[in-house]
Amino acid sequence: MFATRRAKWVTLTVVLAAVIAWTVLALLLDRDAYGAMTDGVQAVGVVAALGLAAATLLRDNRDRRVDRALALHQELSTGDLWQARQRLVTHLTRLDAEQRKEGDPERVRRVTREQLRSDPRASVYADGIGSPRIDADLLVRFFERAEAARRTHALDVPLFGELIGRQAVWWNTALIADGRTWTCRRSLTELAAWASAAGPYAPGGRNLGLESAVRDFGPEHGAPAAVGD
Repeated sequence: MFATRRAKWVTLTVVLAAVIAWTVLALLLDRDAYGAMTDGVQAVGVVAALGLAAATLLRDNRDRRVDRALALHQELSTGDLWQARQRLVTHLTRLDAEQRKEGDPERVRRVTREQLRSDPRASVYADGIGSPRIDADLLVRFFERAEAARRTHALDVPLFGELIGRQAVWWNTALIADGRTWTCRRSLTELAAWASAAGPYAPGGRNLGLESAVRDFGPEHGAPAAVGD
């Protein structure tokens, strides 16, 4: 917003300076010289107007790409999706704590959809409210939309990689693709593989998605699994 406001002030200043200069020249030059200069300025003005229109279109297109990436991040960080993420992270951390041996590092348990559906512990939240399987499906469907947006080049890629790609790497590790049919699951794996291979988008050149996966699941889970359903 600041950059846009500054650009408007610069444009206004240039226009005012041009009007003042044009008025002064009109008073100083004779008719023939003034007419010749007018023709030249008109030609330059047409070129400048075309260039300004092209620059405006490019800027507007970039702004829309940024807005789409920010909208996806807001969707993931608010409302039902945010609540689903919080419930699942807490649930998976608790499951690991129940199985962890004394002295083992604290981790987050990885689960399959079948475990979230039928395992006596993994399929039920501690408070009995909600469903881990439904929350996992909600997240997987979100990443399907995110991956579709990435494939259609509708987003600002660096911003999308920083905000959404690292989340995809983490959830692709947490929710195991076990060979059973899981609607939309392939999109999550493809997005995570892209985010890991495309390079670090986080400030300082760090790949926060891989760092989080290694920290929470162990060094052996620092890369996305193979593409699968």
